[in-house]
Amino acid sequence: MRLVVWVSVLTDHMSFTLSEVGRLSGASVIVFVRRFVDPERHAQGWRQTDVPHLDVRLIPGVGGRRFCLAMVRKYAGATHIMAGAFWDATLLYCLVCCCYRGLTVYLMTEPFSPIAAGYQKDSRWYIGLLKHLGRPILYRLWIKLLRSRLTGVFAISRLAQDQYQRMGVPVSKIFPFGYFVPCAGDPTDCLGRHLSVEDTSDQEFVLRLVFVGSLIHRKGVDLAIDAVRSVNRGNPLVLMDFYGPGDSTKFEFDGNTAIYKSTIPFGCSQKVIARYDALVLPSRYDGWGVVVNEALCAGTPVICSSKAGAAELVERFSAGVVFDPRGASSLARAFRILLDEPTQLCFMRARARTAIDEISPTVAAEYLLKILKGQVDAGTARSVWLNQRRP
Repeated sequence: MRLVVWVSVLTDHMSFTLSEVGRLSGASVIVFVRRFVDPERHAQGWRQTDVPHLDVRLIPGVGGRRFCLAMVRKYAGATHIMAGAFWDATLLYCLVCCCYRGLTVYLMTEPFSPIAAGYQKDSRWYIGLLKHLGRPILYRLWIKLLRSRLTGVFAISRLAQDQYQRMGVPVSKIFPFGYFVPCAGDPTDCLGRHLSVEDTSDQEFVLRLVFVGSLIHRKGVDLAIDAVRSVNRGNPLVLMDFYGPGDSTKFEFDGNTAIYKSTIPFGCSQKVIARYDALVLPSRYDGWGVVVNEALCAGTPVICSSKAGAAELVERFSAGVVFDPRGASSLARAFRILLDEPTQLCFMRARARTAIDEISPTVAAEYLLKILKGQVDAGTARSVWLNQRRP
């Protein structure tokens, strides 16, 4: 089977899974990219990871559409996966070409953001509002034109599944999917804080938490700071460190219980996260939130916003707490639950480690290949998604 993937920029979110697809299928996956490095992600510390079994090719900046049309013709017999097509005019053109030439073509897509906050960085409120109002209209228009010609949709998160179903894509064409990254190593090798029941019975127990992500409104940094302040009230029961790119002066870090620690070197997130009792992802919206995968790979529980796609990992493996991010009070309640019954952290850490084998790129690639080969239909895919029983 020949697989061709079209994507704006190839990141670790997808590269390891596609590499495993190539290894398991015995044929290199061709990946056409608009750029090798995204400037905004590069500024945030992202780096291009070299992985085997991928044939990555650059779509030229000049004559890009002619090039895409030529490649669509050349690989007319292949299975095509379009990732992030609605974010890039050239990729959208390519998607239309594939669909109207009757090729086998799947979308691999996050949900569109249901809020006005900027995705990669904070923008002026009126720009965010215009995008917020325009996104549903544009998505519905394109899906109406293309849905009958799509072979299927790999919907990243439950929200994406719901959105595409509401836009008229048949349930029989919607397959749940997510992002997957490999574990950096044995979590027990990390210089971490691994709680025992004796640790949590200490009357002086302090909950040590970590945030890893961009310092922007969408990520809910302010909610986390407010929740820490609400629980502590002069008594430092919760300590939270914040890592990530952005302007730290926009947020009220106190340098005592809510501390900004700068950025983590690329590839070191799992080792850092393993040093804490839990990771906190307080996003007001996150298409997925791959830092949750990183935490589970490190054997660390997650206190996760219900608006993050990766919350389904936390729920599936009982590896943390899912809260409603509409206010800091809900997150503060999650902190108090763990302070009142800290032995739950030991259980959650054990459950996080059970997730490691089930959220690997290898398992994701096996699942993806069975769908592409027609061995698993949408109904079966939904019943086995994130289940210990593989399709």
